[in-house]
Amino acid sequence: MLSKYSSRFLLIFTTVFLYQVVLVLAVTYNDLVPKATGYKMGAKVYNRNLKTPGTPGVSNWHVAQWENAYELNAFNNQYSVANPSSRVVFTPGNDTIELALNGNLLGCGVEANLFAEPTTSNTYDTAPFVPAIEGPLANNGKQLLHTINVRPYYIQQVASSCITQATFITSFVLKNYDAPSLTLFYQLNLHYASVSPSRVPNKNWFFNGAATNTTNTWGYDDVIASYELTYPTVGQTLVFSKDVKPRLRQVVADTANNIPAAYKNPDRWYIQSTYYGPHVWGGLITTYFASNFRLAEMW
Repeated sequence: MLSKYSSRFLLIFTTVFLYQVVLVLAVTYNDLVPKATGYKMGAKVYNRNLKTPGTPGVSNWHVAQWENAYELNAFNNQYSVANPSSRVVFTPGNDTIELALNGNLLGCGVEANLFAEPTTSNTYDTAPFVPAIEGPLANNGKQLLHTINVRPYYIQQVASSCITQATFITSFVLKNYDAPSLTLFYQLNLHYASVSPSRVPNKNWFFNGAATNTTNTWGYDDVIASYELTYPTVGQTLVFSKDVKPRLRQVVADTANNIPAAYKNPDRWYIQSTYYGPHVWGGLITTYFASNFRLAEMW
């Protein structure tokens, strides 16, 4: 038989537990980006068209392959496509995409990448499209939850006298409500392999942020420490699940950038698009696996 003190403790414990359950059940999500149900390949040089057919099913995402040494062809209703310089494999059963690049086939100073992106009608003419993406940075009581799992599976160095480095990034394209021509690319490093020069990624402004006279376009490289995480080693899986809104607001308002003062209010910016994947320079051969991508408002 329980004493009155034990009964009181049990009552308090049960009340707290039920309150926590209610809080969990009360969380609401608004997914801003649909899950990838299939992929098409983009061209080596951007031309608003995607290669068809894609993977089996509805190919609502695509993979861009800027400056790839050899251009990947269409998936042709297969789940993989490969050539000597790169490989893309989609495994729908566990929502995983493999992205592999051979930087050893690039010329010195050339950057190649494989970026997975939702296909939107404002950037491509090849359907199907995902609905327009809009993730406001305003303090509206909603978080911007971003999740992605990344596993650097294979990193091999090949002798090279060129810049030799690779990073895996997740990125958001930000636009301004009041000045639609303004664009800010936010790129977060989730893994890096740097051989020559040997360096750790740092926070860095590029495009107009580095005074390169890139019309109405800014870029910012961020580091994983901004989210109190550390980089994974080869074979480890990084599980990223964070509210990215506070950090994006900091970047827009950063006094180190030269965004015109009239447009530095973070409340007037929003996420219009997103992409993720590896980019490589020089003598590195890389393979990454990525899964569980999500971008959602949460409140």
